[in-house]
Amino acid sequence: MKKQPLWVPSEERRRRANLTRFLGFVNWRYGCGLETYAQLWEWSVAHLPEFWAAMWDFAGIRASAPFERVVDDLTRFPGARWFPGARLNFAENLLVRGEADRPALIFRREDGLRASVTYAELRDTVASLAAALRADGVRPGDRVAAYMPNIIETAVAMLAATSVGAVWASCATDIAPAAAVDRLGQIGPVVLFAADGYVYNGRRFDIRANVARVARGIPSLRRVVIVPHLHAGRRRKGGQETDPSGWGTDLGGLETDVGGQGADLGGQGADLSREGAGLSEEEAGLSEREPDLADIPHAESLRAFLARGRSAAPRFEHLPADHPVFVMFSSGTTGRPKCLVQGAGGVLVNHLKELLLHTDLTPADRITYITTCSWMMWNWLLSALGVGATVVLYDGHPLHPDPEAMWRLIDEERITVFGCSASYLNALRARGVRPGATHDLSSLREISQTGSALSADGFVYVYREIKADLHFNSISGGTDINGCFAAGNPLSPVYAGELQGPALGMKVCAYDERGVPVVDRPGELVCEAPAPSMPLYFWDDPDGRRYLDAYFSYFPGRRVWRHGDYVTFHSDTGGLTFHGRSDAVLKPSGVRIGTAEIYNIVDRVPGVADSLAIGQQWEGDERIILFVKLAAGATLTGELREAIRRALREQASPRHVPALILEAPDIPYTLNMKKVESAVANIANGRPVVNRDALANPDSLDYYERVFAELAAKAGRRSTGGAR
Repeated sequence: MKKQPLWVPSEERRRRANLTRFLGFVNWRYGCGLETYAQLWEWSVAHLPEFWAAMWDFAGIRASAPFERVVDDLTRFPGARWFPGARLNFAENLLVRGEADRPALIFRREDGLRASVTYAELRDTVASLAAALRADGVRPGDRVAAYMPNIIETAVAMLAATSVGAVWASCATDIAPAAAVDRLGQIGPVVLFAADGYVYNGRRFDIRANVARVARGIPSLRRVVIVPHLHAGRRRKGGQETDPSGWGTDLGGLETDVGGQGADLGGQGADLSREGAGLSEEEAGLSEREPDLADIPHAESLRAFLARGRSAAPRFEHLPADHPVFVMFSSGTTGRPKCLVQGAGGVLVNHLKELLLHTDLTPADRITYITTCSWMMWNWLLSALGVGATVVLYDGHPLHPDPEAMWRLIDEERITVFGCSASYLNALRARGVRPGATHDLSSLREISQTGSALSADGFVYVYREIKADLHFNSISGGTDINGCFAAGNPLSPVYAGELQGPALGMKVCAYDERGVPVVDRPGELVCEAPAPSMPLYFWDDPDGRRYLDAYFSYFPGRRVWRHGDYVTFHSDTGGLTFHGRSDAVLKPSGVRIGTAEIYNIVDRVPGVADSLAIGQQWEGDERIILFVKLAAGATLTGELREAIRRALREQASPRHVPALILEAPDIPYTLNMKKVESAVANIANGRPVVNRDALANPDSLDYYERVFAELAAKAGRRSTGGAR
């Protein structure tokens, strides 16, 4: 039966799309006759140098010296050098396009605190902080790190650091100090920006003790700059709001308030525009005192640090295109996090490709993503400044004080592009939230979704319960490439459960176990050619062996990037379905089953809020064990177990039916909100679990350790004929 699309872009939307203009540009420059996205993708991977040259020029990347060629040698994989000869600055390319009086950054906190800064103010602020960094001895190639919430100051610090040519790395404040040191400590930063606290899920967290532990754990640090986010919020002076951080520039138009412009945030009927919803000034984050920094090594307030660089003119260090700009960190669920070093030119051109062509972003847009600065989507989101758009930074729990929180934000800030994870959408579905029935959403034209695979029912939910006429842009890639291997586009239809296609310039396909390309059946996602945003190298990997082992050793004799996702390429639609991580693939009786195949069915069963499936070696085979987290008020009865088994048997196959179904109080997730099957599988199979701090909820593993100990004890009693 022919698939029916959930959404088809109108002719007007197609006509106005950036991608349509890019098609025309490519056709004009290279004499092509391309008409469809599929044709453009085929051309882009068959002519990689021409495609990336066209993208560089179409995006208007500013460089003081042009590249001599696009790429030196595509057969060096890894190791191809992109845009040799070009000299540029990453931050300059993000700051140069926005209109002076247009909002560049808007900050919203879960309690309603709001701040904004225009492009003119942002450019001045970045210049001052960059001058302070230079005065403190920071030079190109030095590492500057952050332990910060998702606030304007974090974005400014990144832009200032990369203005100087420093290499940026960041961790969110909700990760444990040991996890932050495991990441940041490896790269030897000289400056650390850290907040004194943050607000999450209705609670205020003073993290100065954590910052002190991080600072003591990184001996390379010369300076720890403390941003007074919790203890010195915004205050009014002379009838106008001022910024307590003391940026050292005139941010009189900072436009800060508590309550999101007086909006009733609902849930408890709290109008947070009135004195911080009844909180004291200090509780609302409005006191004037600076936080006590006595216990933090090398600490200095942001106000004092900025005194070194007041009223400086913008200055950008122009460096080779492959000069490092970011160090990103792997999840760390299988060991110490890997430090992935990425180049300025490659990240920039890839981000602008995804924002301009795949997201169809324009200067008129307002874009936000539910993210923290630990996740690559934060870096990706800030690159929207390079389009001249307005970036809305949200910090807090997206379901606090109720599941309508983000939809109120979308209406209040007139957001046009909203980014979220599959887990967020599944949480809304489980709670029966219907944003389209309770909110205006007239500004919203696109939802971008990533993090993990979303079921076909999840796609249907978006169009049925959120908005019928919008582009649901499901994307997938990774921290490894700071971008996407597969993405949506504004020209093609959207089908349930499918990403619209491979990303432009990414030569991806699926391989079977023998390394043979396959379509219309699951296989390993591979990339057969270099791409600009792939890591330059791993930190502290002098011979490149760890880099090769991570991506290039899976298929002997084939130099391809194996990403670790289990996917199907569909010949009828050109789309892709992601079945989950291939390292979590289940193999009962040797049959490969993607965990997402189970989740997509189980999570639809009434009473199930979330689930996790793992394989356990058992009597010479592998058995599937399914853990379910139940919805409020539900009980794991025999009837519910049978309903789960029946659904899997009828909608998938008998091999999908688990041997055991157990109730779990929580499902483990990474800090980037991806399920961690590997940790539970390690427990089930008697292997050690390393780096618990890489999890958002490490205490959740206590339950699994207890359960598998009990199962092992029962199995032992049975094998010896003991009591049952």
